[in-house]
Amino acid sequence: MEFVVGLACFAIGGTWAAEAVRRGGRVMSASLWAAAALQVLVLGTLWLDWGYSWVEETALHLALEKNVWVAIPHAFALLTLLGLLRWGLRFTPWALVLSAIQAAMFIPVLLSVERNTSMSFLAAAPMVAMFAATLAAFLFLPGACLVIPGPGSRWHRIAFGPRQGLIAAIEDLRGLGLHVTGPGSVFESGAATGRVGRAEVVVTTLPQLYPPAYGLKVRLRMPPGVVPVVPGRPGFAPRERVAVVEGVVEYEGWTPAGFDVGPERFRAFLLSMASGA
Repeated sequence: MEFVVGLACFAIGGTWAAEAVRRGGRVMSASLWAAAALQVLVLGTLWLDWGYSWVEETALHLALEKNVWVAIPHAFALLTLLGLLRWGLRFTPWALVLSAIQAAMFIPVLLSVERNTSMSFLAAAPMVAMFAATLAAFLFLPGACLVIPGPGSRWHRIAFGPRQGLIAAIEDLRGLGLHVTGPGSVFESGAATGRVGRAEVVVTTLPQLYPPAYGLKVRLRMPPGVVPVVPGRPGFAPRERVAVVEGVVEYEGWTPAGFDVGPERFRAFLLSMASGA
């Protein structure tokens, strides 16, 4: 039973986390609030019956009178909730780590307490608490992806190292008068909007889940009466497409690692797309 419920928890949590990362916005916010609610649930089981069959013992009584280790999962829940209250979204990566450790420790802790107290922990409360902690770890993942590590830090190099060339290339578009924004999550590399000549330009970056890859999209809308120019594929990524769709010149590139691009090459490609405007 535990294996089946655990597998279902893994499937539901993993699918929801992937969908929340893809859709962002309110879905990510809902995921964060749901994860926090699950940790409140875990903490609340401290006052519920953790005994099995004819045995009736609350986790709080067990911790105070017999074995304090039974309260370890609840301590992790409390730390997670206090961290979120104190630091908000910035604490989400640590909430994810704490929830993962909490879920991993549940069974070892319960087995250890069982040996010391000669009790079984197959009651509803410990089972619900264990799977709530597991699900919370998945639901904290989308929010953790929104926290951008500080520039120059080790975590920033890990998250953005393979895409530094693309990030620099998008930042360089400020020189063309485009409005540039930085990455909105650890899966993005920035965005840019504006005009090059008379052409409207939109540059976006986004992840692809199936198969996993980073994406770069450039859309360039020419003014009425101007025939779009379709340049050749620039070779920024292993998988690329350049085409005209309803009068809009579109470039898409997908790579599982980093983009082979720098400011000069990207600027030159964008100007070639806008030639004639």
